[in-house]
Amino acid sequence: MKRRTVLMCILLCIALFIPGCGCGKKNIVVEKEMKRRHSTGDSWTVMIYMSASSLEKDYKRAGEVLKNMAYDLPENINVIIETGACKAWSIDGVDADKTQDFIVQKNGIRKIYESDKANMGSAKTYSKFLTRTINAYPAEKYISVIWGDGGGPIGGVAHDITNGNDSLTPNELKEALESVDTKLDIIGFDANMSASLEIASAVAPYADYMVASEDIMPITGLDYNGLIEYISDNPSSSAAQVSQVICDGVNDIASGEGKKFMAISAIDLTHAQILATAFDAFAEKMAENSENIANLQKMTALMNNAHFLGANTDWEGYSNLVDLKSLENQLAPVISYGQSDIERAISKTVFHKVTGEINEDVGGISLYYPKNKSIEEINKYKDIYTGKGYIDYIEKTFAHDGILNRISDYKETSSYKEYQSVIGDYTITAEADHSGIYYMSASNSDIITKIGVNLYSYNEEDGIYYYLNTDNNVYYNKITDTYEYKLSNTHLKLNKISVSVYLVNDLGSKKVYSVPVTYRDKSASVRLLATENNGEWEYTVLGIWNGLDEKTGIADRNYQKIEVGDTITPMYEIYKGIDGEYIKGKDLTIVFGGLNVSERSISDGEYIISFETEDVYGKQTESKPTNATAIKGKLQILK
Repeated sequence: MKRRTVLMCILLCIALFIPGCGCGKKNIVVEKEMKRRHSTGDSWTVMIYMSASSLEKDYKRAGEVLKNMAYDLPENINVIIETGACKAWSIDGVDADKTQDFIVQKNGIRKIYESDKANMGSAKTYSKFLTRTINAYPAEKYISVIWGDGGGPIGGVAHDITNGNDSLTPNELKEALESVDTKLDIIGFDANMSASLEIASAVAPYADYMVASEDIMPITGLDYNGLIEYISDNPSSSAAQVSQVICDGVNDIASGEGKKFMAISAIDLTHAQILATAFDAFAEKMAENSENIANLQKMTALMNNAHFLGANTDWEGYSNLVDLKSLENQLAPVISYGQSDIERAISKTVFHKVTGEINEDVGGISLYYPKNKSIEEINKYKDIYTGKGYIDYIEKTFAHDGILNRISDYKETSSYKEYQSVIGDYTITAEADHSGIYYMSASNSDIITKIGVNLYSYNEEDGIYYYLNTDNNVYYNKITDTYEYKLSNTHLKLNKISVSVYLVNDLGSKKVYSVPVTYRDKSASVRLLATENNGEWEYTVLGIWNGLDEKTGIADRNYQKIEVGDTITPMYEIYKGIDGEYIKGKDLTIVFGGLNVSERSISDGEYIISFETEDVYGKQTESKPTNATAIKGKLQILK
């Protein structure tokens, strides 16, 4: 019996080293070139530029994609992948110390090129890959897919974690494509927030179509299996048809709550410049109207209702991207500009899109809008986008001396001069009456664009107040020129625990909220979805999202499901603390039943409330706090 056991062990060990035996780990990288099946129809070359970076480091996602790259391709279809930007691969056969090109075969991927490690965030590296591949595998139609991290037009795409997170900016994409002799049929972005007017304008001269995501791209990304199968079976399809297939494929394989943020567009780049021209004419009107303080007040107030994409809170960071259709819908009535030109241009430019529940109303193409008023970003943007009308609007409305190479002087506008005449004496006062109504008066309500009531809870252990939420359900009484707020006795809680809640997007019948937490030793957010149903709000936990990387602007692609046994730690912003100062709450360990969100009675204890306003130039003013107490779930003002 002992001899038989030893023999079986020997045979098993031998089997592990026999290729194709079905035992042990599959060898992804193969050496032998495989014979192709015969084909008819147009030839295609698909070029995947895989900048693995944090997606491989954190989620081993690049390795997963490569594991599935085994297709029985006909002779007229070539799929080439360039790998890089990785400190260590989760699969064997791909060298993290090299830049390597692989061709896809029915039994795996075969290495066809290797060089010293190159910077995947460099235009030169991307250009060399395209040129080398097109020369080696000429075809009638070409697709280039940039795979990796993304941060919109400012953050760029294809970040290289091994080269200081350098990325391909819109200008570098233009530089790379300009150096390639052959025009692409399709350029695709398997990355976040790349369906922007700025990126489309940059690549438009060098490709016919673009497929990209306005918001967070699901971590599952493009359906390469569906794409390759389709062009293999339908090689004579047009690039427009294939662009639609790529778009639909994202929806086919996406899963989880992150699918709700899906917003994938197929963009006709021949119309992108027409759209850019139409928008800049619209933006000229925006800039003209911003010189009138009444119109400026209306425009900046309405922009609070626009549909923003990606991260949108101080804790998560700011992607500073707004849906272009949403911006136009908000501002067109104020500036007395017909919407038809831009609407027509968007409908022709974005000829197909696939959206999730949260982004079902987006137009398919976004625009940079400096919501967090970062002067550093605005100066970068001026090197990316050259539309004079929109730059003029930005310079006039985001008034700051740090903006370089101005085309206009905001200090000379009548709106700014009028603003300066009142802002020095601007004050707000707040008081409550016996009926539980909280009142606010402002010395000049004409400059207010946003108003809310902040609620802070007292932490007896630390002797501080910390932020819970802001309620924007404030009524303006034109007769008395006062703002009125009825005290709320409820608050959103996670598993009955009061948490800080920030509004990410108010989409009318839907609202997205963010709760700051730490999760697995990282700053993160629990994202919540509120949906109105017959006048009542229903709440859903979407999952954990890591937001933006503070240094690079990279947006996390994964919504992590919260499992039983996980621990999250709520974080709370300190009242009147140092800007961005938070304290940890008590750990919340998820038990059977999971993590649940509900609107519940406010917990008994001490509170303070305050009005906070934001004016036409973004200055925030908070009233003196008013003391309150909650007894048996009812909030009362203390006299």
